[in-house]
Amino acid sequence: MMRKLVLVMMILSSSVMRADYSDAEPVVYDFNASVNTIVELLRAGNLGSIVEECTDEKLDVLIKNFSPALMAFEAEVLSCTMPVLLYFYRTTDSSKATTDALVATLAQLHHDHTKIVAIDADLFFSLSQAIDVQETPTFALCRNRMIEVSVTCSENVGRVTALMQQ
Repeated sequence: MMRKLVLVMMILSSSVMRADYSDAEPVVYDFNASVNTIVELLRAGNLGSIVEECTDEKLDVLIKNFSPALMAFEAEVLSCTMPVLLYFYRTTDSSKATTDALVATLAQLHHDHTKIVAIDADLFFSLSQAIDVQETPTFALCRNRMIEVSVTCSENVGRVTALMQQ
């Protein structure tokens, strides 16, 4: 299912704003904030302000075919020029504070070559299902519009960290 999503989103990728975070400060991006921005732009009729080469036809396709969550996923993850580490969590996870600290450390160490996006697996359950998140925490590394590796539990983060450095 994720491959279908990626293929469809590739068709529209030229119409969504692309960002380069190579000079950004170490930060873990909150996916919910990105979705809320898209929702606010849709409500205000200003979605065209973030679309490259905006035409009425492109806006019509985006609005009719993609949810704000999919638009944000395209802008924050699939269109990113650097690898993106997706951190799926649940607010009810007993180890969330420890895992959040680990993710913050990863952001400090790798912010110059990897973007980290935190996604609430319960709030964005369709996206979590598309990426096959079975349990949390789950880490997935997305590079060149494809999920390269997905691991669960904080103990397996070493595998993802090694890939982030390649």
